[in-house]
Amino acid sequence: MCRRGVANLGRLDVLTRTGDLDRFIASALKFSENLVVLAERARKKKEGGEEEGFDGSSIGPSMVFGCLWELTGCGEVAGEMLSGRRFGFAVERSVFMSVLHRLTETGSDRSAIG
Repeated sequence: MCRRGVANLGRLDVLTRTGDLDRFIASALKFSENLVVLAERARKKKEGGEEEGFDGSSIGPSMVFGCLWELTGCGEVAGEMLSGRRFGFAVERSVFMSVLHRLTETGSDRSAIG
């Protein structure tokens, strides 16, 4: 993957203070299929509307890693590898949880249970 700069926006402290960063991000959202839902929720909250069942805490490592898990096909590959076995539970989800725990917490994998 080749990285290159698209534009120099300036200093972060100035962009944040003037509100230009928020305006830029809001205008760039129209090109994103994945973030438009989050932007709509933020807009409703800003306008004083209550978003039922959304407290902001659901956006975190689990959500981010879940998107990466699906985009990279890890869930699909794990599902294919485990398809011939007769587990009584979703092993793919257990693998997901173990990897997420390893990425976000230090210590034993056993501490992820419970």
